[in-house]
Amino acid sequence: MSLLPPAPPVPVANRPRRGVVRWAVQRIRAYARGVQAPPAGNAEQTLYGFAQPILGARVLLADPELLKEALYPAGMLAAACALYASLGTETYGHWGIWFKSFYKAFAALAPLPSFFFANHYARLAAMIRWRMGFGACGPREMPWRLLAGRMIRQALIVAVGVAPLLIVARLVPAIGDFVSAAVLGIWSLHWVVADAFDDAQVCLPGESLKAACSRGCVTSWRSTRAARSR
Repeated sequence: MSLLPPAPPVPVANRPRRGVVRWAVQRIRAYARGVQAPPAGNAEQTLYGFAQPILGARVLLADPELLKEALYPAGMLAAACALYASLGTETYGHWGIWFKSFYKAFAALAPLPSFFFANHYARLAAMIRWRMGFGACGPREMPWRLLAGRMIRQALIVAVGVAPLLIVARLVPAIGDFVSAAVLGIWSLHWVVADAFDDAQVCLPGESLKAACSRGCVTSWRSTRAARSR
């Protein structure tokens, strides 16, 4: 069973000198029509990559159960942040202050879904892989001790990357608020989106947890097709 039918390969076309944006949009739409192999060429592969979120959205919209499971972690986080922002007495009747409190709480709690919902993402990945027609597999569920250590390592790596931006925000008051908002956005985006992709991994039939962690993510088209042929 597959939620999206296979699509014929998109013919390779040279990039025109004029109307590049229109050409790129047409290529993305063509790649978003269905499941197909990655094309050759850096430019085509870039457009192919932009089309993958559209394919993912189509899969979720085609299956209400998958959509609910995908939105559950972010929805729980947003609900907790909204509750925190609403409990503040200074936010009553001031939507700007309420949103600022919500945004800061969201950034502060952003790493938690990668810990509490990591195995949920793994089960979701296994479900989607089966629904896409790539064969049966199991979720790569990890014990809490490994998840805690992994979250701490990821937090340190991201913190090292955003630390220079925070220093700039303190040294340049004129743009400090904008830089701080951008840093919070990058921090939240990493945990809610990028790290969730890292959690969404599966174990192939007969594969141990250690082997699955060593193999890495198998959600790309080539990896899933290769796994299906084994």
